[in-house]
Amino acid sequence: SGLVHVVKSGPGGREIVLEVIPPGEFFGAVVALEDRPYPASALAAEASTAWRVSSKLVREICQRHPTLRSAILALVTTRLRSAHERLQSVALEPVEQRLARMLLVLAPKIGRKEDGVTVLPVTRQELADMVGTTVETAIRITSKWHKTGVVRSARNALALADAAALRALADGE
Repeated sequence: SGLVHVVKSGPGGREIVLEVIPPGEFFGAVVALEDRPYPASALAAEASTAWRVSSKLVREICQRHPTLRSAILALVTTRLRSAHERLQSVALEPVEQRLARMLLVLAPKIGRKEDGVTVLPVTRQELADMVGTTVETAIRITSKWHKTGVVRSARNALALADAAALRALADGE
């Protein structure tokens, strides 16, 4: 339960959020299959409960149930594809487009419906860390969107008020 951010720290303590893990999803399983250390840090972004299963037990269960191993690899493949898309986005797209795309990616994962709109429980700092920009830039862009009705801002949350406009921004329009 709760929400977990998988983060990697860089020089000077700057962090980037590599993945947002919603309630009910697992993380670190492929590392358990390989019996290697986890290459990033997993941080609870809100009050969370997580189960820890030993690498040895994961490997034993996967030996007895090959479909579990296949399911783990399918999830890892999906996450790897997403990571490649984010890398391409960071390298080639303007921050506004990356930020719009990230909100659309997060909506089905962690959004909750309130008064007919999707509300994301994220801070501007978290968004900045997810798209590789500064918190000041994330604040400037989301403030502009607030003024034009694309989003509604609240403390530690954003409501996606105009999903069609957000999709157009994510598509570079």
